[in-house]
Amino acid sequence: MKKYSLKFLDVQSELQYQSQRNQHFRMPIFKFGHFGMLVISIIKLILNCYYSLYSDIPAIVATQIYIILSLVLVKYKSSCIQIALLFFNYSLMAYEQVLMENISLQALPLFINSFTICNILIILVLDVLESYFLIVTTFTYKLINTIFIDTQRSYNIYGATFILILFLCYCSRRLNFQSRSNFLLSQKDNLWGIISYLITIEKILPKIVNQPFLLFSFDDEKLEFQHKVSKSLNFQCNNTNELKNFLRTSFYQSQSLEDFFFKSNQKISRNEQGSNTIMISNKKIQYPITYSIFYYQQPIILVQFTEDILKNNSKQILSSPTKYKQAQFKLYQFFFQHLQKSISRNDCQSLSFLRNICYKQILNYK
Repeated sequence: MKKYSLKFLDVQSELQYQSQRNQHFRMPIFKFGHFGMLVISIIKLILNCYYSLYSDIPAIVATQIYIILSLVLVKYKSSCIQIALLFFNYSLMAYEQVLMENISLQALPLFINSFTICNILIILVLDVLESYFLIVTTFTYKLINTIFIDTQRSYNIYGATFILILFLCYCSRRLNFQSRSNFLLSQKDNLWGIISYLITIEKILPKIVNQPFLLFSFDDEKLEFQHKVSKSLNFQCNNTNELKNFLRTSFYQSQSLEDFFFKSNQKISRNEQGSNTIMISNKKIQYPITYSIFYYQQPIILVQFTEDILKNNSKQILSSPTKYKQAQFKLYQFFFQHLQKSISRNDCQSLSFLRNICYKQILNYK
């Protein structure tokens, strides 16, 4: 998190957090407050027209227009909801000043406390910088307004109010920090579940894939390919160093496989999957491979080899694969594409469906 704003450094995590806060906290308060204020203003407009009190009608109509415009704006642009809540808070302050003259002395404390509670609720659902701004402007205005109309000069009250403003800013920061920390913990719990599932996939993949294959990832921080799992290869590739050796000694169109996969990774969007069959050469031996690139947190690359080519070490170039091989490849492609989408969306139902497919394949081999 950033030091002052507490925003997440990861843009995607910040967007998810804001979406969650908007859905569960800000939107309910925004809708309840605006619709409630709209109903109250309509009732007051009717009563003013009935009793021929026309002086307040322009302000009431302006309030209703503001409420309708705010509701429409937030409906079509939810990212503006914090700004809308700021203006709603100020409109409540103005509405409080307008109505205060008609409130009895007995009901005045309850009336003021009700508006203060509304102010606090809005402060609690805003981000830390927005809440600072709202706290300082709202309570500073009330403090200055009280100083001008107070004839007794209650300096102890002024000082206590100033201290409460600072304490409220501190509480707002702590609450925002705790909320974001809880969000990160929930994300980590989901991530550990997905990582466990991926580890399981690495274990069962050799059982459900008949052809020799090589599965590896690309680390964006270290800028290197890292070995995950492999099966039935006629060359040593059991760790990252051996993977690097294979990628650097194998060539496609006069460039090493390491360069080729790196460039392919840069070209493909993170919301897409890349798959193709190419002809590579290694130590003067040519053979086709089929590769697939998909994403979760980092690029994952699956390379499938033709078993006959690896066994014979032949220069023979295979023609089009058999229908069986084509169907088998489509199954693998279906599996990895849906796995990618399910992980990205945290779709437990789809993950369960893929798990059942794997389980059936394992039973078929027993």
